Amino acid sequence: QDMRGFVMELNEAGESSNPIFKQLRALASKFPSKRSTFRWQAQQKTLGHILPCRRTGNNRAEVTHDHNLLLLALYRITYPKSTAAEVNAFLYKANYGSFDFRFYSASQITIAEQRIGLTRKRGSTTTGTNSEEHYGDCSPLARRGCYC
Repeated sequence: QDMRGFVMELNEAGESSNPIFKQLRALASKFPSKRSTFRWQAQQKTLGHILPCRRTGNNRAEVTHDHNLLLLALYRITYPKSTAAEVNAFLYKANYGSFDFRFYSASQITIAEQRIGLTRKRGSTTTGTNSEEHYGDCSPLARRGCYC
C-alpha cells in the first residue's frame, strides 16, 4: 500500500524515469515494474483509488446470472413451494438448446434467491376463512378476485 502511494507520487512528480529506479527494478525486483505502475494509474482513473483488488478481479463468483436469475425469480414468485429439481427442470426447458446452460445445485439456487431478496418462509396454505362461506357458490373466477 505504501509502495503504491510512493510510486504514484513519483509519477506525478515526473521522477519515475530516474536511473536510480531503473536500477532498483533490475536488482531483484526491489521497485515495482512499469507495467504495475501503468495498471495502478489506470485503476486510479477508473476506480478512483489504488487499493489492492481481490484476486478475483473484484468479481464475485456468482453461478446464476443473466436471464437465468430473472427466470428463477419469476418461477419462484409463481410457484413459491417448488423444489430445486422443479426449478432446474423449468430452467432447462427455458434454455433448451443453449450450450451455456448448466444444472444448479439446491444450495446454488438458494444463494441466488437470497441475492435477489426472495425467501422460502413457510406460508399458510389456507385462507383465514372458509372459501365456500366467503364466496358462496360463485364460479372459480370469483375465488380469484373477480366477484359475481
